[in-house]
This record gives sequence, C-alpha cells and structure tokens, in this order.
Amino acid sequence: MDLIVLRRDPRTIGMCFGWDVHGRPQPVTESSLRNLFAVLPPTERAPDGVQALLQAARDACIASLVSYNVLPFGVLASLHAIEAALRAKIELAGGSAEGRGRQPLPWRALWDRAVSLKLIAPEEDGDEDIVETGRRVRNMFSHPKTSMVMPYAMALPMIITSHRVVARLFPALP
Repeated sequence: MDLIVLRRDPRTIGMCFGWDVHGRPQPVTESSLRNLFAVLPPTERAPDGVQALLQAARDACIASLVSYNVLPFGVLASLHAIEAALRAKIELAGGSAEGRGRQPLPWRALWDRAVSLKLIAPEEDGDEDIVETGRRVRNMFSHPKTSMVMPYAMALPMIITSHRVVARLFPALP
C-alpha cells in the first residue's frame, strides 16, 4: 500500500474555528476537524445517497488542509445533502418533490413542501436563515464564475447545520 504524504496548504495554517476548553481559539487541524465530526448528530437513518454527500462534505474539509480550494465543495456537498434529504423525506411521506412539468422543486419550495407535510417544523432553530442562506450559498457555489474560498469559521457551521437538518429529517432510533 502506498503512503502519500502531502504538504499542508499554507493558507490554512493558523486558521481557527471555535474555542477550546480554556477559551482559546481552536486551530483547524486534521485532529480538530475529526473531533468535531465525531460529535455531529447521527444521520445513519438517512438514505445512502444523503449519507454519501455528508461524508463527501467531511472529506472535503479534511482535504482542504492540503488544498484550501476544496473547502467550498464540502459546503456545497452538505447543502446538496439537505436538498436530497428533503426530496427523499417528501417522497417517503407520499408527497411529490416535483413541480410543474415534473421539474424538481427548487430549494425553497422543497423546504416549504416539507413544512406543509409536517415533515419538519417551520422556523425551528432559526431555519429562515438556514433556508435563505443555504439557498443563496448553494446557488452561488453551483454556478460559480471563478474558484471560491471561504474561511473555516464560515464553512464549518454550514456543514454542521446540514448534518443537524438531515438528522432532524431522519432522526436516530431511541
């Protein structure tokens, strides 16, 4: 088996996210990211495709330590996971995730349909921000004009929130 050792992207050195137990900024390292991911809410009841998107988001975060340019792809994968989870949950409930002309419903309409079917509570945990910010970031990253980067302090909350939303749609068994 080959062991590939890659250098850390210098742009990521010294970046922080959150605070440690002593109130000091928490440096972003492979270890700190893995520790953060280890305490995310469980999503094992979500469909395989949704779980794969969430895994891709976590993998992109780790890979971004070597190539900072891939961090936005992690955010995009996590937002796609919400979209896929909403579609799956709506369809499992017997609803349709399609609009007129059998076109897939856009982000906001999916959320509204899930709320109307009582699959997710409206405005829970500041969801209006989640819905609007998620929609805007997803569209911006899905239709870029150039390569984009963002700090971990912006990216990680989006990825964490995506896991939380998926866990709300597909809660773990007690």
